[in-house]
Amino acid sequence: MRNNLHTGLVSGTLTAAVTSALLALLPGLVSPPLQIAVATRGVGLSVGQGAVADT
Repeated sequence: MRNNLHTGLVSGTLTAAVTSALLALLPGLVSPPLQIAVATRGVGLSVGQGAVADT
């Protein structure tokens, strides 16, 4: 149980960080801050849950 929690938190957080960096920094993907926050949260949660379900 503890390993699943760590796996989900780490993978979700890292994926969310990469998503927000891509949306904020790439010139062709300039997005408003609210859109970046919503996309980051959705991607982070879905990847985190998927990583826990996969292990």
